[in-house]
Amino acid sequence: PIAAPMTTADTLRSEGNALFKSGRYSEAEERYAAAIAALAGAPESEEARKCRLNRCACLLRLHGYEAARREAETVIEQSGGTAAKAHFRLGQCLDALHEPQAAAAALTQAIKLDPKAREPREALEAVRARLKAQPQLELVLDDLRLVEERALRALCHSDLSRSRQQLELMLKQARAQAGTLGR
Repeated sequence: PIAAPMTTADTLRSEGNALFKSGRYSEAEERYAAAIAALAGAPESEEARKCRLNRCACLLRLHGYEAARREAETVIEQSGGTAAKAHFRLGQCLDALHEPQAAAAALTQAIKLDPKAREPREALEAVRARLKAQPQLELVLDDLRLVEERALRALCHSDLSRSRQQLELMLKQARAQAGTLGR
């Protein structure tokens, strides 16, 4: 009974790998998702982890950063935190989501788990270089997250026209602050 889903999942993963290599990321992502579904009875298997990490790579290429983040976090949780590649993928997601400190932490963990891996080192160097080149970047990103949070709260708790005015004012202030950093 378990052999059939594993065979199906392995076939789907192989198809996904071929599609990924040819740059057809959306189709590859669908194959990996189907393989994960086929492994529903064994979600913590090594095959399922490989499919999740491959799906994560596709989602990164398709700019589906939050979904990619969830896949990487799932593999980290299921592996007990020992999956170096999952930490690397999480670092890539966090970097794309403009969370450089968290990205650096995930990439550092990937390096600790697999010291010989080249990609996490290069990604960590790039994150650190951006932070060093723009020391105010983390503060601006925090401010923008705060603006977004306040805007969403305003939309939930007040009338639409007032919320729009508040949102426009907050965005104007955030843009002005970001503009002063760009100079």
